[in-house]
Amino acid sequence: VSNPPCTAARVAALLGMHERTLNRRLQASGTTFLRERDEVLYAMSRQLLDATSMPLTEVGQVLGYSDAAAFTRAFARWSGQTPGRWRRRRAARSGRVAGSRADQGAPMNRYRLQRSFAP
Repeated sequence: VSNPPCTAARVAALLGMHERTLNRRLQASGTTFLRERDEVLYAMSRQLLDATSMPLTEVGQVLGYSDAAAFTRAFARWSGQTPGRWRRRRAARSGRVAGSRADQGAPMNRYRLQRSFAP
């Protein structure tokens, strides 16, 4: 998503169409590129927060945000809570302590996880 940045022009090129065609098709489906991109970023951020103990700054960087504050604002817009609070609540529901060794479970291969998000 983040390297290179995920733009409508780039996605359209990957799909072999003009950016205007992509936007028309999305509009015909009742959505926009930004809405779809936000849904993907929100899903990816939840997976990273849940499956890793990666610091929030690093989660934001993996997703293409310039800093932790930008990622925190976006996540709060999507979920109504900060990513740190979301992570703590998820950990509490599952009986884990967020950020602890027990929270990590089986060691997650960070490289593999990041590669799975590559465009």
